[in-house]
Amino acid sequence: MTTGSTSTTRTGPAIRASWSFARGTGGRWSAARDSCSSSTSHIPITTAASCNSARTGCSTSAWATADPKNRAQNLEERLGKLLRIDPSRPGARWQIIGYGLRNPWRFSFDRANGDLYIADVGQQAWEEVDYRPHAQLDTLANYGWRVYEGRTRYASGIPAGDGQLVGPVSVYGHDEGCSVTGGYVYRGRKVAGAVGRYFFGDFCSGTIWSLRVDHGRAVDLRKERPRIGQLASFGEGPDGALYAVSTGGGRLYRLVG
Repeated sequence: MTTGSTSTTRTGPAIRASWSFARGTGGRWSAARDSCSSSTSHIPITTAASCNSARTGCSTSAWATADPKNRAQNLEERLGKLLRIDPSRPGARWQIIGYGLRNPWRFSFDRANGDLYIADVGQQAWEEVDYRPHAQLDTLANYGWRVYEGRTRYASGIPAGDGQLVGPVSVYGHDEGCSVTGGYVYRGRKVAGAVGRYFFGDFCSGTIWSLRVDHGRAVDLRKERPRIGQLASFGEGPDGALYAVSTGGGRLYRLVG
């Protein structure tokens, strides 16, 4: 795992599996029965590939041959784009504010400042986390696919020139997983050591990481405990509580302190 500023990963304290609530200054995952929102975002993302089963297998030609028509870089199409609309405006139309995305599996906004985090699933070697500060959301961003996978060149050619080319703040290779699952910046009150940290993980390995973003760069990358196998999604409660859900056994977890 590497970030925009360091390749050092440390193990986080006190994130442990538990089936009962626990108290402490760190945090751990516990079973939860609470209802939660799996997404609080209002910007839809369309991607250049469609998957015939949610995470475990894909058979479309677009997926298998890695966006052969380079649609993610084509601003005349909506595939591989981040779209925005203001439904309160009569006659409002969709606006492209980001492109060059492959298969975002969850994106979210930091409820404290509106910053955007996107976890984009890689093609064959790299998983990535992209970041865009709220102040720059009005500036068109090119996240690089399919010219780049993570920070590595994937295909020949150059990225489309419109907007700003944005590299990921954090990447990890397929020796550590195979499919990134994006989460949220923790803004709850019960786990003081997690406040301001963005949590994400990998579906295949079950590894969960967290990091902070400082001036556009990922810092303090931390590997959390325990692993949650078949990590399909994170959720955020109205109080800022952080949840994780696994398709292995259908368990819902909550980060508690």
